[in-house]
Amino acid sequence: MKSCSETYIKKIQIESRVMGDLAQNHIIPASFRYQNFMAGCVNKLQNCGLKEDSYSTQLKLIRDISNPYYSDTNRCGRNDRRA
Repeated sequence: MKSCSETYIKKIQIESRVMGDLAQNHIIPASFRYQNFMAGCVNKLQNCGLKEDSYSTQLKLIRDISNPYYSDTNRCGRNDRRA
């Protein structure tokens, strides 16, 4: 007969594997697709001759997606706004 802690450990192991699989197979690919979509939008806006301030929000979002650990709004994985 298994103890409660063994059962708990097994359930947590299963949950962690499912989360890893979900991240690798669904979340990360979707974020890359969105990043490429946004980059295409910014490229089209640049080609139209618009000033950067008209697409600066999209550009910042691409930067945040590309490098979330070093962005202005998410420094080191935390949501603090230190300079």
